[in-house]
Amino acid sequence: MMKNKRMFSGLLLTIIGALFMLGIVGCDNGTTNTTITQYTVTFDANGGEVVPSTMTAEEGKTLSSLPTPTKTSGDTFFQGWYTKDGTNNDWGEPFGVLTPIVTDITVYAKWGSVAPTKHTVTFDPEGGTVNPTSIQVNSGDPVGALPVPEKANNIFEGWYTKDGTNNDWGEPFGVSTPIVTSITVYAKWTTINSNPKKISITGLSDFNGKRIEVGLFATQNPISNNELIAYHFVLSELIANGKREELPLYTNIAQSQPWTGFGSYYVSIIIRRDDHTNHNEAAFMSKNKIAFNATTTVVGFSLTDFYRRTKD
Repeated sequence: MMKNKRMFSGLLLTIIGALFMLGIVGCDNGTTNTTITQYTVTFDANGGEVVPSTMTAEEGKTLSSLPTPTKTSGDTFFQGWYTKDGTNNDWGEPFGVLTPIVTDITVYAKWGSVAPTKHTVTFDPEGGTVNPTSIQVNSGDPVGALPVPEKANNIFEGWYTKDGTNNDWGEPFGVSTPIVTSITVYAKWTTINSNPKKISITGLSDFNGKRIEVGLFATQNPISNNELIAYHFVLSELIANGKREELPLYTNIAQSQPWTGFGSYYVSIIIRRDDHTNHNEAAFMSKNKIAFNATTTVVGFSLTDFYRRTKD
């Protein structure tokens, strides 16, 4: 009997050793290996030639430069890279160095019989910093992806066609704005007045590359007398790796006063378009109230804990 036990123990150790070698089991040494997702951009020269034909970027990042294709017959003037191949004159959206890479994608060269007319869009960060400070856009095209400026102790509200003199900001300037002349646009800011409470949203990997709006509501019905209840804030950053951490909370009074209070609230999560103007995916509401007691409250998003309320 003892011999059989020794044989079994030896066999068990042999199996465990093999599993270690294969990487099926292992020891937790307190470290976490974070895999950085890389996506490939494939450049289709659409009858021309281009080098390189592919480039890679980390998830949510942009390409620092784009290749310029050449073509020796037919329409030979390069008009730019686009997300569709021009079938039925559908070119999709312009693709540039500000376009975030959130999936593998093929972009297509557009060709014309004459050189395109280009206009300059200049970004005035109004006391902040921005990179790049200007971009070139083909006449008549939408501007496409926009840079996000930074300014200490301020929240970026968006780009506008006027500089805010006498509180006149003109019109919002977004990714779909067609460019018909050179223009300067201005960053609008909201000053952070004191230390706000913060929220960390995790579990949003299905929406990588999107933008989100988060709301805290006293009841599950977020509308009362056509006004939002409690507090909300809007993010101007992309979701990356399924989460966005330590985001400040502001009251819904022009988002200018930080919220430093406590309480339990239903949490809404709305997926928005990159231009901040239209919902693109869906809105969710937590099934239960979540307590906001600490400086930073962590909210884990999951379909089992949230109702899907709308889809636009």
